[in-house]
Amino acid sequence: MTDVERDRLASLFGALASSADAAGGFHTDKAIRTAILAARLAAAHGLDAAQQSDAYYLALVRFLGCTSFSPDAARFGGGDDISVGSVMGFVDPSEPLQLIGSVLRGVGRGAPTAERIKGVARLLTDPSAPQRHADSECDVGEVLARRIGMPDSILAALADIFERWDGKGRPHKKQGEQIAVLARVVAAADVLEIGYTRFGLVAIVDTARKRSGGRFDPAVVVTFTDHAPELFAGLSTGSAWEVFLETEPEPHRHVTPAVVARYAEAFARAVDLKSVWTATHSYNVGVLAAASAEAAGLDREAVESMRIAGWLHDLGRVAVPNLIWDKPGALNAAEREQVRLHAYHTERLLARSPVLAPVAELAGAVHERCDGSGYPKMLKSASIEEPARLLAACDVFCALTEDRPHRPAYSTNEAAKILAAEAGDGEFDLAAVRHVLAAAGMNPTRPAGVWPAGLSDREVEVLRLVARGGTNKDVARSLGITAKTVQHHVAHIYTKIGVASRAGAALFAAEHGLATPSKRHDGP
Repeated sequence: MTDVERDRLASLFGALASSADAAGGFHTDKAIRTAILAARLAAAHGLDAAQQSDAYYLALVRFLGCTSFSPDAARFGGGDDISVGSVMGFVDPSEPLQLIGSVLRGVGRGAPTAERIKGVARLLTDPSAPQRHADSECDVGEVLARRIGMPDSILAALADIFERWDGKGRPHKKQGEQIAVLARVVAAADVLEIGYTRFGLVAIVDTARKRSGGRFDPAVVVTFTDHAPELFAGLSTGSAWEVFLETEPEPHRHVTPAVVARYAEAFARAVDLKSVWTATHSYNVGVLAAASAEAAGLDREAVESMRIAGWLHDLGRVAVPNLIWDKPGALNAAEREQVRLHAYHTERLLARSPVLAPVAELAGAVHERCDGSGYPKMLKSASIEEPARLLAACDVFCALTEDRPHRPAYSTNEAAKILAAEAGDGEFDLAAVRHVLAAAGMNPTRPAGVWPAGLSDREVEVLRLVARGGTNKDVARSLGITAKTVQHHVAHIYTKIGVASRAGAALFAAEHGLATPSKRHDGP
């Protein structure tokens, strides 16, 4: 493989976007197959080469915000947010009988029966859910897509991805030709790929015709039905990954180390939105990992590898439903096994891309322990290299200083003592822990009362609670004010920071260090 082939953006983006497959309860090649179908459909529809390339990448960037609605989806699925994505990704809400039947059969499959019943009832009786879903994914998707450098043509189409031809979509109820043609093509590719995988070619052609003029652009449906066999050629046999790389329209895009870092940070932000308990975790681990590598005297290349591995170490966590991550009590054996597997998913996803393969093993080893008590491979000290020892200590230190459903955050002083004690017991490398604690002590604190976007102290208090999933009533109880006052604060906050959803607010809070109150750095 040449350097040019190794450094293709398609390889980087395809591997990262594949994490959305597990997050939505789909098969492992859903994202890349959607990109293949989108590019082919764009070509068949007569779009030019530049638009075909945009369709290919829009199909990938379309999944960037997929975790943003996970906390809400978990409420609808009795904690099983993944089942909600799997069902709602294909059904047409304008067909009530199909919607109700699909929800009753599929939503909350992994949840306890009582919680599942309550969640399904919420989903079927909450008319605001589709708008909140669109707002969340659009808010987060736009911010992150802009962060990784997507062109304006893709950003404009991304904002229309949940609109419908008949004007019943979200978030702005655009209709017909008001919707960007790229969005019309990619939205069809997204849904029809799911149907093809589940029901086959004949059934999905029939579905496309039934939804023509409703969910889908009639002209796009005609193109799809006229070319359906060749659009799906090669997707049922052989390697979808190879077809995905071969399908990327010319000229191929390539990456630099700076681009890789931007993508890694963007996906870290996306993964952190999976649960209200991990608002900044992956991002913080990446930052601390790089600082720890510098403290340990590692070279520049190793420092950057630590940063990327830290940001992406929890990529596989999206494959585990929130009913496990958000559980306030002890996990049972089956739940612990799912948690153990998320590290395997991380390494598998990263190893798929030649761009990310150099950090795959490092990121996958973040939960290994020097005494062999870690997972997924139960490695022991002699098999764990220095960067992995550092990264493991960074992950635990950051986790200890963050709230979790079963405990409040520890102060940095308490976290340092716990980590040092565990190193003394043989779980962590003592030298690695010293480097991590030294690096953690260098973190600056924000001057009191200075907040971004002109937010007031009270608005920051409200923002933190909203970003953690608090309802207006929850925030009101916590702050001793009325729910109506909270509503006014939330409206002002959204206006100031330019978002329309809790997920957008959570992302803003995470990016500006507002997700949790500042903690005093007492030192070890």
